[in-house]
Amino acid sequence: MRWVVLGNLEKVEKNCYAPTANKKVVWLVFALFVMTGMKMRYFDIKGAFMAEKPNRDIYVTIDCKYYKLKYSLYGLKDAAKLFNKGLVNHLKIGGYCQSKWDHAYSIKGSQKDHTYT
Repeated sequence: MRWVVLGNLEKVEKNCYAPTANKKVVWLVFALFVMTGMKMRYFDIKGAFMAEKPNRDIYVTIDCKYYKLKYSLYGLKDAAKLFNKGLVNHLKIGGYCQSKWDHAYSIKGSQKDHTYT
């Protein structure tokens, strides 16, 4: 079962977009991995959009009962932005830095260690 909110019915007046990976950066990273023989890992995070707490009150109706959401759900207009904010904070704590050029790309180390900015 998958819980989805009808985000198209929401009236949110603020920016709700999360960064997406730049195609050029993705292909460059793939090429570097192939050329250097490095191994890649990827993660598919199930329930990713349910990982963060919303910064506003959200109520849903299930079987004619109202519930206040404690965590974000897929389908909310700002779910992707909330997830990205939490992921970036988690990665920074783990020693990663976010690219200034492609905000969907992070690398281990500090900004001064890398010239990709």
